[in-house]
Amino acid sequence: MSAQELQRLQNDAEGNPELKASIAQAVSEATDAAGASAALKACGYDVTEEDLQAVKAMELNDDALDSVAGGTGFGQNSFLELVFPEYAHDL
Repeated sequence: MSAQELQRLQNDAEGNPELKASIAQAVSEATDAAGASAALKACGYDVTEEDLQAVKAMELNDDALDSVAGGTGFGQNSFLELVFPEYAHDL
């Protein structure tokens, strides 16, 4: 996803807790990049499957490294973690 589209999604969600919860619910139900992309597009965000795969393949940040070191991994809800990294600790 373009950095601008991700930033728009995060800004919109930050200012609207109901929207954030709705997006989080939709994305958390996705089992693959195609499902996560479809969920985000249904919410009005132009995010492709390839965009999500590219972000997932990027170098891990400190929170992601802590998650791996703590044994929680990058699991079932990994696409939710890509969109809203703060959810990584809540899963």
